[in-house]
Amino acid sequence: MLPAATELVAASKRRSLAVMAGVGQIWDRIDPAGDWSTQWIALLPRATALVSLAQVGAATDAAAAVPAMLTQQGVEPTPIAELKPSGFAGWAVRSWTNGDELVDLGAYLYPAVITARQAPGGPAEMLQAGRRMAQGLAQFATASSSDWASRAGATADRGAAGLVWYDPPPMCQRCAAVYGRFFRFGAKAFQRHPRCDGQLVAVSQDKLADLPMIGAEDVKDLNRWQKKALSEGADWSKVINSTSGVQRSRGVSTSVLTDNGLQTYYGAGRQKGRTPRLSPKGVFTKAGDDRELALRLLRDNGYIQ
Repeated sequence: MLPAATELVAASKRRSLAVMAGVGQIWDRIDPAGDWSTQWIALLPRATALVSLAQVGAATDAAAAVPAMLTQQGVEPTPIAELKPSGFAGWAVRSWTNGDELVDLGAYLYPAVITARQAPGGPAEMLQAGRRMAQGLAQFATASSSDWASRAGATADRGAAGLVWYDPPPMCQRCAAVYGRFFRFGAKAFQRHPRCDGQLVAVSQDKLADLPMIGAEDVKDLNRWQKKALSEGADWSKVINSTSGVQRSRGVSTSVLTDNGLQTYYGAGRQKGRTPRLSPKGVFTKAGDDRELALRLLRDNGYIQ
């Protein structure tokens, strides 16, 4: 496997552990005897600053990996624009939807306290449920920044034809379903799942020559019927569960921070008097296979320069 790809996956895993630990420590400041929602809102600026910093690091690593991956495939990188890592920070796309709307990190992380309040058990167990939710959201937002930075970086390099999904074994069914799959710039994106550290690898053609083959033994959550079907020669794609469906939406960014504090936590649409910012997914959905249009939209929306 390409050294740059394995290094990117390893860096993603380290960053995921770090951001989850940091958000967990911030969450632990919540006093079980106090108002959890009020306390979490007060702690959100610290949590969002931490996640935003991790997103910048993830995007920076992804941007550097694109030319390295191409070079290791014997292709000379031909960059035509420079990635702006800060453009991939401070926002997230909700992991529990298939939409492409950007939301402020504060609104994105807030539902952790809702999870806590709705969890079964006593206060300690309820807060632990919220903690796990906050950590999962932080990890997803960070890893997703790497995804979109990889896609933007590959689009901005003439040496790249697209990207291939790579996650070293052992992996779950959802990753196995898209393992080695080629994604063109304008193609529908796969749906990353929470706590996944797989990465997109920039390629110069529609496949990666040295991508390791995987088998049933590399998928950690197959049930016995799936294992039996695969051993009897069943079609891999029909046995493995895929969650790569995409639902289109407007793909715009809106802030939910107002003069009265955090107001709306789910699905705010276009706000009056504000110019919406296209999400990276919104950019690629709008551009389709038109690379030049994708580059223009990426530049106009602050992802490249």
